[in-house]
Amino acid sequence: MAKNPLRNEGYGNTEGPLNTNNRMLNCFAFVLAVTTCMIWYINIVSIRYLDSAYSSTTGTSSTTSSTSSISSWPQHPYLQTNRKGVKSIHKPILIPSHNKKFHLKGTLAQDLESTLTIYPNNTYSIQKDISSYLSFAIIGMSKTGTTSLLNMLSNSTSIIQKERCDLVIDDVPLLLNSLYNIRVRSSRKNKVTGIKCPQDLSSMQSIQNYKQYFHQTKLIVGLRHPILWFESLYNFNVRNMNKMAPTKKLERCIRGSHGVCAWRANVADFLRQLNKTPMEEDELEYMNLKESKVVNDKRRVGPVFLYEVNQLKYCESGNCSFAKDLADFIGIEHDLPHLPHITTAGVLDFVSGVKEFSQSKMIDICDEEHTHIRSILLDKAKGSSEWILKYLLKSNDVRVSSRHYFIKYLEKWKEDPCTERRSKDADKQPLTQGTQRFSYNS
Repeated sequence: MAKNPLRNEGYGNTEGPLNTNNRMLNCFAFVLAVTTCMIWYINIVSIRYLDSAYSSTTGTSSTTSSTSSISSWPQHPYLQTNRKGVKSIHKPILIPSHNKKFHLKGTLAQDLESTLTIYPNNTYSIQKDISSYLSFAIIGMSKTGTTSLLNMLSNSTSIIQKERCDLVIDDVPLLLNSLYNIRVRSSRKNKVTGIKCPQDLSSMQSIQNYKQYFHQTKLIVGLRHPILWFESLYNFNVRNMNKMAPTKKLERCIRGSHGVCAWRANVADFLRQLNKTPMEEDELEYMNLKESKVVNDKRRVGPVFLYEVNQLKYCESGNCSFAKDLADFIGIEHDLPHLPHITTAGVLDFVSGVKEFSQSKMIDICDEEHTHIRSILLDKAKGSSEWILKYLLKSNDVRVSSRHYFIKYLEKWKEDPCTERRSKDADKQPLTQGTQRFSYNS
């Protein structure tokens, strides 16, 4: 059994790759803990002081119930899809308490005050159409090369250079303020603004916010065979030293699953929320849905660009129709640069022994012990593939690049990828996920 290189084996144990650095690491951890506590204390004091000062000037009290705030904002953004969306832009909306400092009146751009109203009781309302502030968004799925796309588009657009999942937690003001600063105050000539958040597709709260506030935003959605997606995201967490539950326990997202579960492979269910299909009787029957569950919300999001992750494999040279079609979809007139292959796994590889340990904990989804979860994922893959090809691609508001190749890759979702993998690896040493095998990371 491989040793965890991040675990202290004891004072008397001279084995273990990190023993010589224990004192330095302990000292660093102590300083970091003290610094973090001081920062939190300063933030809390400053928030209370500024909040009380603002309340005294407006004559109102800032009383947000901490109990309701905790119950309203689950700890895991991946589990937010069951939350109800915003009902009206004219009603005050609760802001997540951890962003309270931003939502003080003094930090809001002055020109936005006629568009966005911040109330002292930690709520907000939006009076004007803000859909033009966000040109496009990369909304998922995770592990479909979204970070590579972010890098490719960084020099051609005014895309925010890090993940912005504000819509997942219903924090529209924070995102709006950032987009305002980019579009109005930036010296760049290109005003095509964008964000990346791979969690948006599986978050009902995010989709509701796109429908209500950013209904003109063009959405980019990457797809991947659910079995391979599950394996990649599981191993991504393992490589970043997150302790993962056995795959047989991951039918649903549980505490400690880090967003890896078969439920999140319901691609068709998430895409259906975009309201790009008529959802007539035959489609409802096909998806085993009751009409009462889908007729309540007829709002739509902006145009959608779909791609299958295998389409990126042929674009690393930059000479591919995918890059040209994506540029045309977003509204970029010049050619996009080469698509980089970026990996975000192994953030602790610089620590001696971590890389070897984490790689030893990675899974091969084709192993017999993962048969149960693989069968569930294959059923979801087949259903999603059939629905996308039969219904979603008929929408005039949905675009794909190289349609025949896209359909070819979606057809392969009906097969277990382990069959092809076993045939290729029959007489070879097993390949390591994320190193020799083709794998894009978000």
